[in-house]
Amino acid sequence: MKTKQQKCIKADVKLINKLKDMKNSELQSLNAVVGFLKDEHDNQCNERSEKRNVLEYMLYPQYESKFDKIIDLESWDWLQSVAKKKLDNESDECSETVKAHLKSIVDGNAPFGYKVVEW
Repeated sequence: MKTKQQKCIKADVKLINKLKDMKNSELQSLNAVVGFLKDEHDNQCNERSEKRNVLEYMLYPQYESKFDKIIDLESWDWLQSVAKKKLDNESDECSETVKAHLKSIVDGNAPFGYKVVEW
């Protein structure tokens, strides 16, 4: 019975032999595909890793503040002023849902469950 390492070595030898038989143009195409797949794999691993790091904070109560939905007063004032400008500007065509959302912000309702705090 072959070990996993022996099977991997045998597969690697087969791949090396196939690569030796390939033409230069075929190798370039293969290299491009391998590079793309490696980049995609790395991106997915990094995204999962970042998400996992954030989720790990949820395991400890001392990190609750990392998940607070708060907005400082200065940012809130800016958000309200931009919402008002968008509502006042008739050239901004937006849906009734967006208009209602902007009006809610102008009326003093922080969106998405955020709380306005003064630092």
